[in-house]
Order: sequence, then structure tokens, then C-alpha cells
Amino acid sequence: MLKDIFKKTANNKKTLEDKINRPVMDGEVEIWGYKHNEDGSKNLVYHNIGDNTVTNWMRHAIMMLLGGYAFGAYGTTRTGTDYKINISKPVIADHTSTMNGDGYCINGEQYLWEEPTLDNTRYPIDVNENLFSGDNKYAIFPTKILLGTGCEYVSWEDLAYENKETNMAWYNNIVSQFSNGSGSEETARENFNNLVNSENDYGSYNTFSGTFGSQGNYVGGSMLPAVTVNDPDTSVNILSTSDLAKRCSVVGAVKTLNLPGVIENSLESTVSDSGRMVKGSLRGAGKPCFIYLKRSEATEDGMDWSKQTSDIYVSRDLNNSSYLNRITFKIELPAQTSGNSNAGKYYPFNGYTFKQIGLYNDAYLDTGDGENMYMNSMPCGMLLAVKNIQSFTKTADTSIVFTWTLTI
Repeated sequence: MLKDIFKKTANNKKTLEDKINRPVMDGEVEIWGYKHNEDGSKNLVYHNIGDNTVTNWMRHAIMMLLGGYAFGAYGTTRTGTDYKINISKPVIADHTSTMNGDGYCINGEQYLWEEPTLDNTRYPIDVNENLFSGDNKYAIFPTKILLGTGCEYVSWEDLAYENKETNMAWYNNIVSQFSNGSGSEETARENFNNLVNSENDYGSYNTFSGTFGSQGNYVGGSMLPAVTVNDPDTSVNILSTSDLAKRCSVVGAVKTLNLPGVIENSLESTVSDSGRMVKGSLRGAGKPCFIYLKRSEATEDGMDWSKQTSDIYVSRDLNNSSYLNRITFKIELPAQTSGNSNAGKYYPFNGYTFKQIGLYNDAYLDTGDGENMYMNSMPCGMLLAVKNIQSFTKTADTSIVFTWTLTI
């Protein structure tokens, strides 16, 4: 019996690694998709809910927040040979009443926001100015989400090797897309590979991907330029929690070319004739199209995030008297029907089939000694949580509502 007691004690002993890997936060993502009709009605066409995976980087961010650091000094892309453009924040000049040239969207204000709240040294979130100190401009708390198709390729050769025989119909569509409809595999190969390695006057702009080192390895190192395409396999990607926790980005991120004069001259109507999207042969490379959360400044009654009509709200108990341990972020991608204010505008999300969603902040992963650790892997901020989802396709006449709830 004494042996059994010692054995039980030994089996219950937790190692330091077990304690570190124990979840510090749980979360779930719920998504609704609605098809909007011309008569103003809408129908639910998609619904998915499930647990997310909190990444190792979320743990690091929480430690920084608990230490009193809400903003970090690191977040602007470095000016070396690999990254020469700032892909961490929107630029006012890229946004007009009908354009979204840099790919960024602001929840509830998808194209424009009040310029006084943005002076090109801040990202477009309405927070009190006194929260910023010196160079600490980059939020450690969640600020944005990014959608991914779950599929991207670093070369046409990889794409063809995996799909030419096993996914013939899909492959032929990709050939048509990247050959400008000619059906020439050689033209498609040349256009695709040129797009992977495209550069502008500021250097390479296609540096954001989920691919590291080699195709299929997504857990560390430097990002490889890759082109995003819709996945021929529409089933949910099944990965272990430990593998997802090491991810630095969603795979197959939605991107915008963001080249001067290119977007305006390279748009075509979607199948619903409401809204536009980049022509097929130019899609899948460029800057990531983050969707920013919208925050409000304090009102006369003080900050109140408890109302579920807000974009960010904290749960309350049954008596509505005290805060609990759940915070929810809400984001909506609006529909574009002929009768609404979004008709005819450019949204980079239309036409993509999504299989993955990620929650990000704006700051680099900082080791605490001024070194920008993992900067090459996460040049636009830390991936805090990620979820593989049942696939759905965003069309111009479809609105998508996301709620991301985190529980401490």
C-alpha cells in the first residue's frame, strides 16, 4: 500500500513544463454568414462555433500586460533588405469613399475614419492619448483579426506538383486565373512566380505568409514569400493544439497588392455585380488585410464595455453588478448590395474561401531587452489566438459577423 501511495504521488507531480504549458486563457470563435437580398431581407447561410487555440505568444503578451505594459515600442517593420515598407499600420491616403488600397479595414468604419484620431504615427483605434508614452505606440492587447484560406504556395512548381493530377478541375481553374484566361500553363507559371517575388520601389512587399523555411513547416524561422489561393480541400484542417500554439500567422492570408496605380486599374466586378475585387492573376500577394477592432473613448458615464451592442464588451453577473472573466470582440464584414452604401466598393475579402482565423495585436514579440524576437516571423504583430474553421466563401452580397470570446 505504501508503494501505491508513492506511485500516486509521483504520477500527480507536475513538471515545470506542464505548468508553463497549462492554458492561461480559453476562448471560442462564433461566426455567422448572411446572404442579403435586394428587398432588404437576409438569410442565414453559414454558422460555425468552436474553441480557439491560444498561442505561446499570447502567454508572452499577458505577462507584459500584467507587468503594466499596454503598448510597446516595437511594431514598425524594419528597414532592412527583407522588409522595406511599413506593413503594420494603415495610411490615410490609401482610403477614399470607394477604395481601400492598403487592404486594412476598420470594424464599423470599413473605409474611412475621422482623421483627427489618426496622424500617421498611430493605428486607427480611438484610445485616450495619454495611454501612449514616447515611442510606445504599438498595442500589446488584441487589435485586429486576419482571415486565411489555409492554402498558399511559394512557387508554381509546388502548386502543380500537389494538384495537377489529384485536383485537376481546381488546377485548371488556377491555370485559367493566372494565365489571364488563355489556359496556357507556361503563362500561368510565369505570372504566378513573378507575383511571388514581386517588388516595388520600396523593396519586396510580399513578405507576409504562414510558410516558414519550406512548404508545410509553419512553426518558426523567417517567412517565405507566398501567393494565397483557395484550398482545393474544403474540409477542416486538423492539427494538434501544440502545433497550432506555435503558429506565427494564419496560412493563406488575404492580401492586397498596394502598389501605386495598380489597384485602381486592376479591379473587376464580382459575380453579384456589387463590389469589386482584384483581377485573378494579381490576387494573393502583397500586404495582409487586417480587420481592426473599433474602440470608443470614455463617455460622460465612463468606460462601459458591458453592452453587447459594443464592439468590445465584458460579461457581467446575473445582477449586472460586477465584471466577470469573459471579454468578447465583435467584427462584421458588411454585404454589398446595389441599394446599400457599400455597393461597388473594393473589399479584398470577396471571392476567397476561408478556413482559418487569427487574433493579433500590433506589437512585436519583445524579449524585454530591446531585441525584436520573432520579428521575421510576425512582422505585423503577434498571433495571439488561432482557429481552423469550416470553410465558407465571402461574396459581395454576404455579410459575415465574428465574435471572439476569451475567458481568463
